[in-house]
Amino acid sequence: MKHVFTIGYLFSGSGLGALGSDAAEAKVGEHVAEFRNVGGIDFDAEACEDFRKLTGAPALCADIGRMRPRELRGFFGATAPRVFKWSPPCKGASGLLPTAMAATAKYQDMNRLALKALRKVLAAWRALEERPAIIIIENVPAFRRRCAAVLQEMNRLLKRAGYLVDERTHDLGREGGLAQERKRFTLVARHPVLCPVPVELPPPRRLRGVGEVLGALPWPDSPNAGRLHRLPRVEWLNAVRLALIPPGGDWRDLPKRGQVVEWLTARGHWPTGVDTGEFRKLVEEELGNPVEPSKARREVHRRHPVQEWEAPAPTVSGPGGAGLSAVEDRRVAELLPMRSDRQGTGLARRNGLLGVGDWQSPAHTVIGTAAVSRAQGNGAVADARVVEALALRADGRPGAAGVVEWTQPSGTVIGTSWVSGGSAPASVADPRPLEHLGLGQTADAAGSYSGRPGLMGVGVWTAPSPTVVANASVSGGNAQAAISDPRPGQRLEEIGLGCQCRAGVYGVLEWTAPSRTVTGSLQIDCGPGAVADPRHGRAPRPVIDIRLALQLLAEDWEVPRGALMPAILSPISGCWHRPLTTLELAVLQGLPDRMGDEPLMLAGNSDRRHRERIGNGIPVGGAAAWGRSLLEALLRAAIGETWRLCGGGQWVAPEVTQ
Repeated sequence: MKHVFTIGYLFSGSGLGALGSDAAEAKVGEHVAEFRNVGGIDFDAEACEDFRKLTGAPALCADIGRMRPRELRGFFGATAPRVFKWSPPCKGASGLLPTAMAATAKYQDMNRLALKALRKVLAAWRALEERPAIIIIENVPAFRRRCAAVLQEMNRLLKRAGYLVDERTHDLGREGGLAQERKRFTLVARHPVLCPVPVELPPPRRLRGVGEVLGALPWPDSPNAGRLHRLPRVEWLNAVRLALIPPGGDWRDLPKRGQVVEWLTARGHWPTGVDTGEFRKLVEEELGNPVEPSKARREVHRRHPVQEWEAPAPTVSGPGGAGLSAVEDRRVAELLPMRSDRQGTGLARRNGLLGVGDWQSPAHTVIGTAAVSRAQGNGAVADARVVEALALRADGRPGAAGVVEWTQPSGTVIGTSWVSGGSAPASVADPRPLEHLGLGQTADAAGSYSGRPGLMGVGVWTAPSPTVVANASVSGGNAQAAISDPRPGQRLEEIGLGCQCRAGVYGVLEWTAPSRTVTGSLQIDCGPGAVADPRHGRAPRPVIDIRLALQLLAEDWEVPRGALMPAILSPISGCWHRPLTTLELAVLQGLPDRMGDEPLMLAGNSDRRHRERIGNGIPVGGAAAWGRSLLEALLRAAIGETWRLCGGGQWVAPEVTQ
C-alpha cells in the first residue's frame, strides 16, 4: 500500500535539499511511503527558478520576513504540509563572520528570520489537525551559540504548541554517505499527537573520497560538460602556489619567507638556464610562509588548503570562505609510467627499449628499426661533449666567470669586465626574485597578510571534501576550493605501445601531401589515420613541471585570455593541483552533472552566484537520509504504531514521566 505525505520548504534556495527529500522512500512491511513536494518559498528569484527546474514543484519568490500568515496559507493550502523544512540564512550565525559584524543590525535581523517564520507558521495554521506533524530547522553549528536568545524563544513557542523539541549538531556528510564533511545544527520539532512514533537518527555511512565522485566527470573545460565545468581562472602565481602545497596541506606548508629559494633548490625545483635574479626576492616575499615556527597554527580557518585525493572534502561553499579550494589530482602522474606487456595497448617493456648507450663503450648492433622508443638496441647515447663544453679553457685566469655575493662588496670595476673573459667578477647572485610567490594580503584592499588555515587548500582526490560553503575560492577564502586531480598524467601512459607494429601504424600524414590508400578499416592503430593539421584551434591542455612553471612566473607570464591553463605537475605529489569547477562543487553536494541530455545548468549567468547557491544548499544525499527517517516515522504512525525501538538513536524521543 502506498502512502504519500506532503512536504514544504521555507528558505528553499535552489532546491538541493528538496531534491534529496523528494527522492526518499520508506518501507514497512507491505506499506511504502514517499513525499509529495507542495512547493518552496525564497526571496531569490534565480534560486526559485532552480527550485522549479530541479524539483518540478512550484516556488514563490517572496520575503518570508514580510509575508503575512494568510499568504503562507494561500500558497501551501488550508492544511500545512505534513513536514515543514527550512534552512534560514546562516551568514549572521556563521563562525566565519567576525563577532563585531555579526552583532550589527543587518545580521541580527537575518538571525531572527527563523523565529519570524515559526511565528507565521503557527499563526497560519492554528488548529491542531491543520499544523505540520514535524518541523525541521537547519543551520550552521554556531547558530546554537550566536543565536541563543532566538533559539530559546523558538523552543518556548514550539513547546507551548505541544511539540517535542530536539537540538543537536551532527555530520550530514556521514549520514548521507557524501564525499564531504558537513557539520550542521538541526532543530527537529515533532508533535506527539500528529506523529507519535519517534524519528530515528539516520545511520552513519562511510565518507567517500572526492575522486570517487569527481572521477566520473569529464575534464574541466570539456565542451560537452557545460558552462559550470569551466576551470576557474586563477593567477599563474596562485597556480604555482597550489603545486607546491602537499595534498591535505595548505598555505602553511609553503616555505618560510627568506627560505624559498633554498627550499626549492634543495628539492631540485629551482629553474635553471634563466636569469632569476630580479625574481628571487619576489618569490621569497610572496611564496614564503609568514607564520613563525613558534606560532601555533589555527585550525579554524584554513587558508589555501590542498585536499587529499582519498580524504573527504570539507564543507563546499561559494566564493571566498574556509572550505575546499584545491585538491590533489593525482591522475596526471599515472600517465607517466610505461605499461607492461600484459596491459593492453601500452608501451611494452623490452630489453633495450629507451636504452641509452655509454659514450665510452661500443654500441650495440645497429638495426633497421633503431629508434629511441622502438629499438631493442640502444637508440640514444649519453653525449659527454655537452658537459665538456661548459668547462673553461685551460688558461683561464682568477676572476673569470666570477659571481659576486649579494651581501659583499664587488671587486674593482675594470674596463674588461665581462662574464666569460675578464679577470674580475662580472656577475652577481641576486636573491630578490622568488618572494613574489608568497602570500601578501589577507583580502582585497588589505595591507598585510598573516594567512588563515584553509587558504589555497587543495583537496585529496580519494578523500571526502570539507564542508561545501557559500564563499569558497582558491585565493580569497578559508575553504578548500581546489582539488588535486590525478587524471592529467593518466593519458601519457597510453603513448607507449604493447605490441610489435608494422609500418604506417600511428602514421601522421603531411598536410600538403596526398594520403595513402583509404581502407574501410583505417584507424590510427592500423595505419596512417592521423594528419598534421596546421589550422589554428583550441589545443589540448599542456602538462608542465614546476621548473617551467617557475620560469614562466619569472617572466611574469599569465595564461592568455581564452586559452586553457596548463596543468602543473606538483613536485610533491605528481598530481595536478587545480581549482574545483562549479560543477564539481555541485556534484559534491549531490546534484547530478546532467539533467536529461543536457549538462547541469543553474539560473543566471553569474558563476559566483551559482557557487553561492550550491554552497548554501542542503546536500542531496544528506536530505535523502533525513527523508527516509522522517517517512518511516510518519508511515508507522499512519498504520497505527505508537512507538518504536530505535537502534541508532532518536531525533525526538518521547518524554518520560516518573
